[in-house]
Amino acid sequence: MNPSHVLQTLLCGLLLALGVGYPSAQAEAEVAVQRLRLQEVLARATAAFRGGDYPQAVELFDMLDQSFGREPELQDPAIQKILLPAQGYSEFAVQDYPKAIEKFKAFLDQFPEPSPVHGFVLYTLAQAEQLNDNPAEAAQHFGAFVETYPGSPETSLAALQQADLLFRTGETEKASAITESLYQSSAPERLRNQARLRALQQALEQQNFSQASELLLDTEWNFRQMPELTVLAFAALQTGDALLQTEDFSDALQAYRLVPTYATLLNRQRRQLDIAQRILDYRLRNSASPMASVWNSYYASLIARLQSQLEALESMENYTPGYLLRYGQAFLSNNRGREALILFRNLTEDDTLPAPIRQQAHYRWILANFLLQEWEDTLTVALQFEENYPDSELAPEALYLIAQAHQEQQKYRQAIEVYEELLERFPEHSLAPRWRFTLGFNLAMLEQYEESRENFALFTELYPEHPLATQARLWHGLTHQFEGNYEEALQELVPLAEQSQNHYLYPEILYRIATAHYALQDYDTAAEEIENFLALYPQHQRAAEATVLKGDILMGQGQLIQASSVFAQVTPDAGNLFPYAIFQRGKIFKALERYDLMVEHFSDYLNRDDLTVKPRISEALYWLGWAYLQEGKPEEALAQFDQALEEYGNDPSATEIQALLSSLEAMRAELLREDIENLPEHPVLEADNFSSWIDAQIIDAESTDRLTWLSRLKYFQANRERSRGDEDMARTILQEIDEKVPMDHLDPQVIGQIGLIYSEAGYQYANDYFDYILSNYPTHPARAEAWLGKAQMLFEEGELEESDDFLRKFETQIPIHPLSPRVKILRGRILTELGYYDDAEKTFEDILKLKQARGIPHARALAGLAEMNEKRGNLERAIPYWQRIYTLYRAYPDLVAEAYLRSAIDFQELDRPEAAYRSLEEMLADERLLNTPSAAPANDIRRSLLEKYGPPPWTPEAPEELTQNRTSEESS
Repeated sequence: MNPSHVLQTLLCGLLLALGVGYPSAQAEAEVAVQRLRLQEVLARATAAFRGGDYPQAVELFDMLDQSFGREPELQDPAIQKILLPAQGYSEFAVQDYPKAIEKFKAFLDQFPEPSPVHGFVLYTLAQAEQLNDNPAEAAQHFGAFVETYPGSPETSLAALQQADLLFRTGETEKASAITESLYQSSAPERLRNQARLRALQQALEQQNFSQASELLLDTEWNFRQMPELTVLAFAALQTGDALLQTEDFSDALQAYRLVPTYATLLNRQRRQLDIAQRILDYRLRNSASPMASVWNSYYASLIARLQSQLEALESMENYTPGYLLRYGQAFLSNNRGREALILFRNLTEDDTLPAPIRQQAHYRWILANFLLQEWEDTLTVALQFEENYPDSELAPEALYLIAQAHQEQQKYRQAIEVYEELLERFPEHSLAPRWRFTLGFNLAMLEQYEESRENFALFTELYPEHPLATQARLWHGLTHQFEGNYEEALQELVPLAEQSQNHYLYPEILYRIATAHYALQDYDTAAEEIENFLALYPQHQRAAEATVLKGDILMGQGQLIQASSVFAQVTPDAGNLFPYAIFQRGKIFKALERYDLMVEHFSDYLNRDDLTVKPRISEALYWLGWAYLQEGKPEEALAQFDQALEEYGNDPSATEIQALLSSLEAMRAELLREDIENLPEHPVLEADNFSSWIDAQIIDAESTDRLTWLSRLKYFQANRERSRGDEDMARTILQEIDEKVPMDHLDPQVIGQIGLIYSEAGYQYANDYFDYILSNYPTHPARAEAWLGKAQMLFEEGELEESDDFLRKFETQIPIHPLSPRVKILRGRILTELGYYDDAEKTFEDILKLKQARGIPHARALAGLAEMNEKRGNLERAIPYWQRIYTLYRAYPDLVAEAYLRSAIDFQELDRPEAAYRSLEEMLADERLLNTPSAAPANDIRRSLLEKYGPPPWTPEAPEELTQNRTSEESS
């Protein structure tokens, strides 16, 4: 520690004033003090001081006091002004702080005027008081320095040290004000950052995490100018942990961002220590400022702290894995799943980390995938966890996530299996009630209502006080309602409502009671219940549905005018309920024979400009035209269709054109059937039939290059052929469309139908059509064709789970669609391949109950039932299904031929060759079946039977059961 350059200069001046030069090195040190002259002792003391030999300087300055303290020369104020600072600094240097304080105070009392020496003494006095464990006095002196020398380079350093001391003495508010002022000042950035760091440390010591967060996050930390990086890192870590605990996830993330990894912090801390040491070395060599020792002392103290921090850091365990776990949790809790996933995946895959860290990271990796709704990845990662850590305490939670992922994908069957495993393996787990409840929910989604009720009943028995108990009782009642057993539903829901008036589900229960009464056509009670619901809960999420239900109830009561008023209250923000209400009002006006109101109503709907999408435009046009027709205005009716076709016919973005054409056909039939006099002149009326008008429009569209309109007219023809049962002609027309019209001019539905033709033919490029729809029309109903087509192709490739994913999207988002029977058939085939035979059987049986699925869908459902029984090994049950196909569905040669062939094969497997032979004989006698793919293998089997058994009737050596079964076989 070197003395101030100013003190050295003054001491030299003092010696000159007394007429004494420096002694030689050989001056006799042993000469007794009493024999030395004043000038000699002072010269030696000065030499020792200048040489940094402070113990010798202290000893000689003491000799001066003892031997010459009363001498007039030394009592002279001019001499005291020099000696007191030198003596005080020497005592300070040898750590005799009380004596140093005494000398410094004596100087300040005698010489209070500001000067370079005064500033030096005042600052060093504050340091001495601090080192002498007098923090209050030290803070006072640092404060005096700040007030006396506001423009000094040392002012900010003094203020920082004053704040440190005030924090120690408990004067937190004053200290905080100083650090805030210092941070906002023009002080060097290094000191400004340290000031804010001192305030941050104090806030953390007092566990004032709100203030700590504010200080940490509102500071622009400069890591290059921030020496105590370890302190900052752990302050940020502690703050982040506290914020994570209080669920302030956004601020926790910001705090964690300031925490470097362990290796990075080590390198940065070493670099900062090296920088501080180089700064001090440079100052010791080159600094000649009056306050050089102040700064030297500051850097020496800083280096000591940095060295201590570095040693502690080097000896501690690597904090990075645990910190990254919490950092990832902050991302996860802040809905930042992508960042969380990357963190947790990297930790999981790091083989150098301890097993507990990797296990925790692996579990959180599952959570991140779940948050991102990456269901397949959730399942994959969760199954890996179950395999790697089967005995982990997190295993139940991981299995629960597997079940939830299945559930989110509508894989209810798989979800049920996991929930059952959870309840079997961990019956006492805290989540067991929720597993039981969700098991019941999944069973209900599979329409296994009896099993679902059993679970909900068991839930309420085992957990009567659980928060989900009321919900379980509600679902128990709803399963009756889903089955159409409304009386049983009411027997449960009515008492449940009486017991749950303070429960958040009470409005839902009231609404369900009203719907049950409506379904039972008990309109008076339903009206009373729905009025009560709307009066109590006008803002409930069911309010729009309740309003529509009220309108339906009034219609059921015959109060049509009142019902119309209620439907008029439904606004566009009610979603699909809005067009429903529109058309319900149209029905009311039709029933009232108020055709003028129908015209006004549907005209208003078609002319609305506040709807981005207008559903059922063609239907509205039809009823508008019909109303005009009832008013005797056929020309207005046709004009509406002309306008719509002109405006939308060749617009690729327009929808419902096929329905519009069908409505026009119906309108034409209506006009001609009414035998109206003086029919207006119109091409659609003048044509021999509607098909002729379509043909004429096709010629015109092709000649005028209106390709979109052309494609729609041809597609109408294709649908007409399909409705007549000529599927081959429909496919031919669709392929003509594909050849003549570019894809970007086609309706998405047409693109999908073309893609289905190619996918059924096994062409991989069919995917191009489906991808085009999903990329360009992600919300269009034609995504149904795309999902079905992709599912078919994946099924043929054996990718059953992936195929089922597309079918679930279909059934979830577009359950009511003309392709729905085909989707159900494919779903049944997938279930058969996966071995879920009971579910497959139910799926095919459901198709047979659908009236709109008559014809080839029914035939394919029968084929599915036959194949399912074959897979099951139950050939006796498979054969009758094949027989029903070739008995009832002769219009489909390929299917009929396949049914004959498959039944014959099954008869062979049952060792009934005569029955097999008769089936093949019957098949091959039908000329229509000879060109089918099944004809050749059928003939081969027939020939092999003849070779084996000879011509029929077969010999008595044939198996005895053949003759026994012949009668039942023929009756079958």
